[in-house]
Amino acid sequence: MSTTMVPQGKHVAYDPITGDYAAYYDGQLLGYRPTRSEAEELTNQYVYDLFRHGHPMPAGELGGAAMTSYLCYADRPASVVYLLHFEAPISPRHTCQHYLGFARAKDFGPRLEEHRRGRGARLTQVAYQRGIGFTLARVWYGDRTFERRLKRRKMAPRMCPICTGKRNLQAIDDLL
Repeated sequence: MSTTMVPQGKHVAYDPITGDYAAYYDGQLLGYRPTRSEAEELTNQYVYDLFRHGHPMPAGELGGAAMTSYLCYADRPASVVYLLHFEAPISPRHTCQHYLGFARAKDFGPRLEEHRRGRGARLTQVAYQRGIGFTLARVWYGDRTFERRLKRRKMAPRMCPICTGKRNLQAIDDLL
């Protein structure tokens, strides 16, 4: 199994699955932006805060909604967007097999438990009622805008590492 190494220092990479640019600093994902220049601006702001204050600034102090997926402190994101992969399609006529959701990082575990017990989103409630389990397939650092962008693409099977055969459990386990 090969893993992609992210260079040290500032780095911006295009993600062909989401169509966005991922911003990194020293291998740490800072967030996604729709354009390369916005992703570079995110890394520049991160480095500026790091050198000026000795740590990244909290998202609320950055001034502007453009920085909402910027990591608040160290390696913990403010919020995550996640992809659930159902073990089977919801019904023979409705072939949906994925759910894309959003949660604050601190509420991520409890939110998954709500889904697992049939008390989360309507789609996961239906899956629970029909005895269809799910697996947490992928997690991104991001805000509700990023979640909406992914949902509008309607490409969950292509973003799902289980469907494409590229599952990385280590990255998911690090968030839990």
